[in-house]
Amino acid sequence: MLRLEERVDHEGVRGPSPFLGMQVKLSDEGKAILQGHGFRSSLPQERGTVVSLRQDKNSRCIATLAHPTMLNKDTEPVLSPSGTIEEEQLQSMGIYLQVAAVMTRTIHGIWVARSSCCWWKDAGATVVHKPSKRAVQLQSLVVVVNREDRYERIQCLPEEVDQDGYVRGMCLFEDNKYEAAERELEAALEDPNVDGVNAIKIMMYLKAILADRGNLGSALERCKETVEKTSLLDHGDPQMFELHMMALSNLGEMYLQLNDNISAKYFLAKGLKLCRLLGRIANEAKLYGGLGDICEVENDLMMARHYYEKYFELSCRCEDRQSMAASCSCLERVYRRLIRSNMPLSDQTCEIYAEKADLYGRCAVEISRSIDDKMLIADVDLHSLSLKEEGLDEKIEQAEECVSVYRDMSADEKLSVSLDVLGRLYRQAGNLEGAMKCLEESLTLSEKAQKSIHKVGDSLRVSFFEQQQATYNQLVDLLASLAREDVDMQRRALLVAERSKARTLTDTIVLKQQETSTSLSTWNELSWDELVDVVKGEKKTMIEFYVTSQHLLTWMLQPDGQLHFVRTDLQQFFTSHNFPSSSSNPSQQLQTFVENLIRDIELEARRASEDAISLLFQLCLQPIQHLLRKQVAVMIVPHSALYLLPWYCLLSCLDAPPLLLPSLSLLMAIRSRGQAKRAGGALQAMVVGNPLPVPWVIGGGAQELEGAEREAEAVARSLASMAMEPELLLREEASKEAVLRRMEDSSWLHFACHTAADVRMGLISREAALFRPHTSAIFLANVERRTGLPWSSVILSLEEVCASEVVKGSVVVMSSCSSGRGAVKQEGVIGLARAFLMAGASTVVCSLWDLRDGSQRTLMELFYRRLEEGEAVEDALFHAQRSLQAANPCSLSSSSTDRGRLDRPPAAGPPALTSRDWGSMVVVGASCPSPKSWSRS
Repeated sequence: MLRLEERVDHEGVRGPSPFLGMQVKLSDEGKAILQGHGFRSSLPQERGTVVSLRQDKNSRCIATLAHPTMLNKDTEPVLSPSGTIEEEQLQSMGIYLQVAAVMTRTIHGIWVARSSCCWWKDAGATVVHKPSKRAVQLQSLVVVVNREDRYERIQCLPEEVDQDGYVRGMCLFEDNKYEAAERELEAALEDPNVDGVNAIKIMMYLKAILADRGNLGSALERCKETVEKTSLLDHGDPQMFELHMMALSNLGEMYLQLNDNISAKYFLAKGLKLCRLLGRIANEAKLYGGLGDICEVENDLMMARHYYEKYFELSCRCEDRQSMAASCSCLERVYRRLIRSNMPLSDQTCEIYAEKADLYGRCAVEISRSIDDKMLIADVDLHSLSLKEEGLDEKIEQAEECVSVYRDMSADEKLSVSLDVLGRLYRQAGNLEGAMKCLEESLTLSEKAQKSIHKVGDSLRVSFFEQQQATYNQLVDLLASLAREDVDMQRRALLVAERSKARTLTDTIVLKQQETSTSLSTWNELSWDELVDVVKGEKKTMIEFYVTSQHLLTWMLQPDGQLHFVRTDLQQFFTSHNFPSSSSNPSQQLQTFVENLIRDIELEARRASEDAISLLFQLCLQPIQHLLRKQVAVMIVPHSALYLLPWYCLLSCLDAPPLLLPSLSLLMAIRSRGQAKRAGGALQAMVVGNPLPVPWVIGGGAQELEGAEREAEAVARSLASMAMEPELLLREEASKEAVLRRMEDSSWLHFACHTAADVRMGLISREAALFRPHTSAIFLANVERRTGLPWSSVILSLEEVCASEVVKGSVVVMSSCSSGRGAVKQEGVIGLARAFLMAGASTVVCSLWDLRDGSQRTLMELFYRRLEEGEAVEDALFHAQRSLQAANPCSLSSSSTDRGRLDRPPAAGPPALTSRDWGSMVVVGASCPSPKSWSRS
């Protein structure tokens, strides 16, 4: 007796049978009888597997079979000269069946049938296709038969060559011939005769091919296009509804691949909801796997285990062996991670988890090898490599096999991951040359994928770039470990460190100047000679830092080309200075240390902050202090937590200002945009001061900034004295609309107002925070003077600044709280300073912590006075800070109103000035002369 489990619909998509749970049994006359739901029909006897049953217009039950052995050879139909069989001839034989003849597996592991009719011959399989009601055309490539519950592909040799590019593309994809499949499917998509539904299916295949080949940008565009097209289909038709479900699922999987977990979770959940409505168990299983991947990335291992178990359970129900192997591999990984985690697990629980991990690991290997799918076997083996604790030689051999498989199949995205794994294993085995080659090739492939997504949003590119940092870290650390006396290794390590910084920002700036992306590689990958030329041209000493998991790497490159390199063991440094260890990861300990320093400065814990600054000076600068000459300006290229260091405080030993740069590649890109110039008249400027009222004044939040208003008036006068035409926007005049309008044509922007590095701090509802977890913002005037306005109407957000256009080469001064802060990533600080550089500015003056209203006004007045005397921007700020430091070397006092902290009331009396008042401001970007000296064209 057979039980109906699946169906193949009229478009060939396999899924749960509409007759699920019904039974087929043989009658006394040898007929197959369908029973259940009050439906009974006779069928010809069938010795294979019933894939589906359906009722036609004449109430006949038609079976779709995977093993058509029941035809009588004595009554074989005869091909006509044209290669067709008349439909009446088949019907006269009592044959009302459809055979899953031309089948290939889709991107979700679904079997797709392309032919309608088939009969069996001793010499193999001859496949006929049913293009109309009257004839069955000979036109096919492959049949799939079910032998002993295992699908087998059988090549057909029809007399006529198949001309269907869609079918050829699918079969090439199934054979893992991605390059040829992409050509066939692209050609099929351009065919004017292809219908809309098939065009959508082709785009889904292209997405899978493009993603595996590392062209993630085009893959994402295909996903978005299919979601848009399927949303317009008739969802009353189950097939159209299913296409929309698959499109949503694909988009979620694509965002997961790009490390955008919020978007991935949203679209995967939508796809999962539709899967349940349609009863698509196989698709539902894979979506649970994707949700498990997100939880695992977010370190929510218990929830990841829950989703992976659902993945495995549903894969077993639909007998999808590929998904069964993949889910077993995921479960093995998550159980081993649970054992190694810091969760309070009992010994008994750990033993149970270890047994389950072993069991799932064995199952993954056995199932993957029973399918004989090389890609799947490589995937399972690659996952298991990180879990094995012994057998280094065996692990290397296994990783080499994975690399070989992915390389043969042109699966660049997986090849990059496998090369990274192999490089680490080679390093453990002492094969350092092999490790360097593998890690370099891995990064080359990752950077190729990074360039492919240059048209997507900035936050998505930053998230994807973050995924690659472990490989950069490995390669830089490896090169640095060999660089003690080897100058060539020191240079190579520095060049790789440069490649790992501000890449997304640099790409954006370059792309705005280039019509195509072909020149991107030359911009982002500086040669040694180009790097030396940049330093010589700036006439400054460059100090670049890189933080690995265990070491701080420091390079010092002087204008004459001399390079000095220092590698400091972080754990040893902290231990030798009696600093209590709070983390097993020294780099994480360094980050915590810097964050505590900023907190102590804001709280005016003078002793603690001075001790911290002293310790950080010993770590970062003391090893090269003897090489630093006074009155020689320096360019600081920080990394990780070092972006937030108060460098003006640390470099008090010099008589020259420091300039902060995300990377030297970025400096080259900024220089290529040119400096703002006068075009026969005065340059425009915009000065924003004390925008009021803001919504939080009504609610008792933000305080009015009287010092900021007076500062803005003084700045406007100063800019006018330098032959600029400033527009002063005070209070109600500083609306969002007015600010955005003036930003477009102003070469100098000055903001004296409230800002925040993270708007979630009491300013956004929980619902909004779910979709925008991190954003820096400038607070502008609530012109309508009422509550209940959307926050976007009065906040100039980080994303809006990135999308805007300011005058190329302009200068932005943000005299406001924490305007230089933001989310610290490998890309750099994702904050307002970076956003203005992306929008077109060449130089940004910003702050690292909260400012006091009155003292900030004093600093800015000194700064602009120096600009009027013709000093460059970084020199003017440096000398203004030194003047305040000399006048108030040690004093500490209570604070006045902060420009950004919204819950602190103003203190009575004028504040005394401390390092908190003068040490926060930094210059980020290119060196910039005084606007007084800007040239005329």
